[in-house]
Amino acid sequence: RPYARLRIFCLKEGKITEEVSLFRYAPPTAPPTPYIPMSSPKSIPSSPSSVRVVLGCNNFGVTSPPNCLFTALYSPSTGFTNLKRHSSPYGSPGWLTLGPDGVFLAADESVPGRLLVLDANDADLPLKDIKATGGHPCHVAYAEKHGCAVTCDYTGGTVTVVPLSVPGPTITLDHSALYEKAGTGRADRQESAHPHQSVVVGDFLLVVDLGCSCVASYHLPSVLGGETTSPAHVYQAERDYGCRHLAVV
Repeated sequence: RPYARLRIFCLKEGKITEEVSLFRYAPPTAPPTPYIPMSSPKSIPSSPSSVRVVLGCNNFGVTSPPNCLFTALYSPSTGFTNLKRHSSPYGSPGWLTLGPDGVFLAADESVPGRLLVLDANDADLPLKDIKATGGHPCHVAYAEKHGCAVTCDYTGGTVTVVPLSVPGPTITLDHSALYEKAGTGRADRQESAHPHQSVVVGDFLLVVDLGCSCVASYHLPSVLGGETTSPAHVYQAERDYGCRHLAVV
């Protein structure tokens, strides 16, 4: 059927416990159909705890409001409340993740790129530190075991490893050689290397590269120790596949 379903669940202690709602949607090619509840909520907590939500935005071509993040409170019973805009020199913080010791890490998808370290314990999200990265970092991951953040620099064609809770210099992993080995791909998305996402698996960093249609694996202790900037393994997909994201199951 030409319908997509959205299922929303409550999580409790890491386990799915309740289905909150289920909807169906008819795409434009089908007869007009509104959002229709397909089943009633099984249960919604009467007094759920609110969680704080931080929203990162890409401000490409936007002049008002520029350089901003948004915060809100969310609970299943009340939805989103207390929406607030935070103005600061954030640039285009399109990707956010939690870092060490109560900080947010934000990838400022600009040129030159920046890794923003924000104080998550302060309601105004002030900047604590700024680290330089390659151009247009579109993703940031935090490797807790190794005390470093990793950005995937889309137009820079690089991966930037930034020590945070451990001493050491910023390290650049250049994907240009991977691109040359892969060969020319689609003109609109594969004209150069485009690291798109990284996932930490134990001592290894898996980097998905859209431009190269590959997944590169790096041994983080060797990278941080200054022993190598070359991948330990490379999975080369078909050239036009355009690998973007990876999940570890």
